[in-house]
Amino acid sequence: MKKGIVILAEDYCPAWEKIFFEEKPHSVGFHFRPADYPMEEYFARVGAPPLRRAAERLENAGIAVEHELHAAEWLLPRVLFAKEPSLFREEKGMRTPSLNYCFSDTRAAEIVSERAYLLAKTLKQSGNKYYIWSDDAENGLCSCAVCRKLNGADQAMLFANAVLRGLRSYSSKAECSFLAYADALQVPSVPPAEGVFLEFAPIYRDFAVPIEKNIGKNGAYRKLLAQLGGVFDTKNTQILDYYLDISLQCGWKREKISEVTFCEDVLAADVAYYEKRGIGIIKTFAAFADFSYFQKYSDAPFRAFLRA
Repeated sequence: MKKGIVILAEDYCPAWEKIFFEEKPHSVGFHFRPADYPMEEYFARVGAPPLRRAAERLENAGIAVEHELHAAEWLLPRVLFAKEPSLFREEKGMRTPSLNYCFSDTRAAEIVSERAYLLAKTLKQSGNKYYIWSDDAENGLCSCAVCRKLNGADQAMLFANAVLRGLRSYSSKAECSFLAYADALQVPSVPPAEGVFLEFAPIYRDFAVPIEKNIGKNGAYRKLLAQLGGVFDTKNTQILDYYLDISLQCGWKREKISEVTFCEDVLAADVAYYEKRGIGIIKTFAAFADFSYFQKYSDAPFRAFLRA
């Protein structure tokens, strides 16, 4: 099973570099929270010499460097709302610039594709796997006359397909993830374009027990994953979980950070479960593990994840 770790770009520090070079994950994903700062600042961070050179060192060591981003707000700039409100989603009969956009609007899809090309051109990543997601929110769907006939996964698929078209303008080999998360936890009727693969993020699972145990929402997630196996190529599917996500464990409040709780036995059981189903990549978020975190706490859980 290949392993990956997704961290906030601002959390990268020498402790992470030491872990990555010694444990050799399959991939390192950089992420940011749009609530903290805009996409332009993210571009500046990953493009500045410290992080850019770190990415080069990782790639020279055979570690894929990727970007996992909630980007709908950047792909369809909200300043367009004043002149073209029809581009944006409808909620309770009114158009609103908040959260995502009108996924069925062809003009909006064209803009998203054009901006996806610019996104890829700006990121300049060497790999072909892209993780460009809709806004990080629940209840962010459009309810216009067309979109209300589509479930959340259908709307998310329209988004992924539009993003892929732009990415393919930048690189003919580009692939884009469909993130099964938040509003998109259903089986889509809209087919994925060739090059769209499944990224499955079971954020509401019970983290204290293996995914195979019928506790909490675990059973529903397993059922959905099996159903999505009829839509996507399982060999290209990735699991994005939260085994080491300090931000989730502290309620996304840095002032409440404590040492990460890591259930290594849960991970081991999950790895066995996913491998039996032909899935070969599993990742974890590890947000809020920054320089100050590693001054206080051990790096052992992060190493254990990569060794499991």
